[in-house]
Amino acid sequence: MANKTLSESSLMWLQRSCLPSRLGSDAAIGDQQVRSQLNLLLKQGITAGGYRQRGLLQLVDCIDHGYLLRWRAAVASGKFDVERASRHIACHVLDLGIHPEHLRASAKAVRRAGGTAVEIIDSWHNLATASESNYHCLAVFERIPKEHLASKEYGWLPADGVASYLETHHPDQASLRHVGGLLLTMRARDAASAAEGCVEIVRRLTNRVSFLRENTSLDPHPFILVQGEAKPFALQNAAPPTHVLSLVKTASLYRVDPAHSVLDEALELASALNNGSPPVAVAGAWAALESLLVTGEDASDREVGRAIAADRAADICATSWPRAELTTISHRIDTSTTPRLEALLERAGELNKDRAKVVYEWIASGSPITLRDPASRAAFERMSALVNNPAPVLRRVTGYFKSSLRRVYRQRNIVLHGGSTQSVALRSTLQTGGPLVGAALDRIAHAVHSMGRSPLDAAARSHQALKTVGDPISWPLYDLCGD
Repeated sequence: MANKTLSESSLMWLQRSCLPSRLGSDAAIGDQQVRSQLNLLLKQGITAGGYRQRGLLQLVDCIDHGYLLRWRAAVASGKFDVERASRHIACHVLDLGIHPEHLRASAKAVRRAGGTAVEIIDSWHNLATASESNYHCLAVFERIPKEHLASKEYGWLPADGVASYLETHHPDQASLRHVGGLLLTMRARDAASAAEGCVEIVRRLTNRVSFLRENTSLDPHPFILVQGEAKPFALQNAAPPTHVLSLVKTASLYRVDPAHSVLDEALELASALNNGSPPVAVAGAWAALESLLVTGEDASDREVGRAIAADRAADICATSWPRAELTTISHRIDTSTTPRLEALLERAGELNKDRAKVVYEWIASGSPITLRDPASRAAFERMSALVNNPAPVLRRVTGYFKSSLRRVYRQRNIVLHGGSTQSVALRSTLQTGGPLVGAALDRIAHAVHSMGRSPLDAAARSHQALKTVGDPISWPLYDLCGD
C-alpha cells in the first residue's frame, strides 16, 4: 500500500468482505474485548503506516501469544468444526515458517502412535515454539559458467571440495558427477524449509546466468542435500502441480485448432505454475485468468476492475465442487453394507454426472453411507451440509475461492508493478491459488471443447447457478456447472 502497488479498494475488500467472516469462525480469538476491538479496527479502515495499522499489529501480537493453546482447549472440549479448526490451526503454523511436509510428517507420526487431535496440536505447538536452527545445504552442479568468478564468492566449493564433503556427509551421493557446488548455512525451523530457501537461491542464480552472452547455463543436480538428512530434497516448485485433465477427457490434448487459440494461449501462460519460478508462476496464472474472463466492455468489469476475473473463476470452481466431491464419494463407498446403493452406482456406470446424482439423491433421502477412510467421511459431512442448506454453504465456499484467487491478483501486482519477487505471501498464494487456477482452467477447457461454450459463457452459467441454487426449477447441485 505504501508504494501504491496495491489499491485502496483491494485493501477495503479484504477488510470488509473477506476477513470478518474468516475471523468469525476462529475460536482462538475469543468473544470478548480483543475480538470487538479487532472488528472495530477493520470496520474503521486501515491505511499504510497509520495509527490503526499500528494498533492492528499490536492486536495480532496479542492474539498470536497462546493461539495454539486456545485452539487446543477448544478441540479438547469437543465444541468445534473439524475442517474450520484444521484450516485455522494449519494456517497459523505455516505462517510461522514451518514447511507443509514437516507438519504432515509430524501429524502422521502422532496418528501412527494412536494419538488424538489434541496430541497433534501439542506436537505442532512444540514445533512452533522451537527456535530456528542452522542447516547446511549443498547444491551440486554439473556445469558452472565463468567458474573462476564463483570460486571467489562465499559458499562455493570446487570439485574436490564437493567430493570431500559428499564422502563425509552424504556417502551415498559420492559418485555424483560434478564440477563444484554451493554450500549454504540456512536458518530455518526444519530441514525442508531450509532446502526450500536454498532452492530459491539456486533458482535466482540460474536466472542470473541466463543473461550471459554465451549459449550456456548453470546446471544443478535436481535436488538439495541437507546435512543430517538421509533423503535429498527435490529442486522443484513450491506450489503443488496444476492439472487440466479435461484436455484428455475431451480428446483435445494434441488437437490443433485456431478457433481455440485464446484457450491455448491461456494454458501456455498458466504452464508457469508447473515449470516456472514463483514470481513468473503467479504472473502467468493471473494473465491466463484475465485473458479468458475479462472483456473490458462490460460495466461490471469497470466497477470491480481486473479482479473480476478472480470472482468469475471462483464461481466456476464453486459450481464444479459439488459434483467433484460427490463423484469421489461414489468411488469410496463400502457398498457391501448398502447393496441397493451398489446396484444404483453400477447402473450409473462411470459417467461422473450420473454417479454424482446417485450419491446426491442418497444423501438427500437421509440414508446411511459407510465410507472407507476419514477423508471420505469428511467429504460426506461437507456434502450433507451442502445438500441440507445449499445457498449458505455455496456462498461460504465461493468466498474462500474468491479470496484465494484475489490473492493471486494482488501478488501479481506486487511482482509486476512493485518489482518485488520476495513477497512474504507469494509461496502461500501459489499453494492455495495455483490448484484453483488449474481447476478453473480445467472447467473452461471442458466447456470450450465439449460444449462449445466460451469462457465467459461458462462463467455466466456458474454465476447464475449460484444465484438461483435451491430454486426447484434451477439446476440441481450435481449439475451446477453443466455437462
